[in-house]
Amino acid sequence: MANTMRMGVIGPGRMGQYHCQQIADCAGSQLVAGSSGSEGLRETVAERFAIRTYDDHEALLRDPEVEWLVIATITDRHGEWALRAIRRGKNLVIEKPIALSLEETEKIISAADREGVRTTVYNSRRWDADFQLVRRLLTEEALGKTSLPYFEFVQPDGKDDDHTDENLLPER
Repeated sequence: MANTMRMGVIGPGRMGQYHCQQIADCAGSQLVAGSSGSEGLRETVAERFAIRTYDDHEALLRDPEVEWLVIATITDRHGEWALRAIRRGKNLVIEKPIALSLEETEKIISAADREGVRTTVYNSRRWDADFQLVRRLLTEEALGKTSLPYFEFVQPDGKDDDHTDENLLPER
């Protein structure tokens, strides 16, 4: 495929598999590889998405076919793997949050700028109407001066499945 973004996913757990499915469903992108320390997750994504998998994230970073990398590891490892991927020249989509501190985030942004690597943080709800409304209210200080907003998404059925790994995404 001409002009196809060839992508890999580090950490194909619940959110990683969500990204795998989104890549597989998106015209112009091709999921080619994934990496996980979990043999079960490697087997699941290899079978479900017909991709090669690695038991070592570094091996995925060395894969010359992978141009874009989704980092969906546990949160406290996002920064580490982002910096390693940038050094390898991989363009990045980093699951939110990009890092655990402003300092680490600034290091990632600086490294990406220096190396000419495209980097973005993934926030699936960024453009939703309710989030846009809250952003406008905060920007306009319609609720007064707010220093640390906190958001929690609960499913309409009352289940907060953003914080569980009981069920991986069902097959489509």
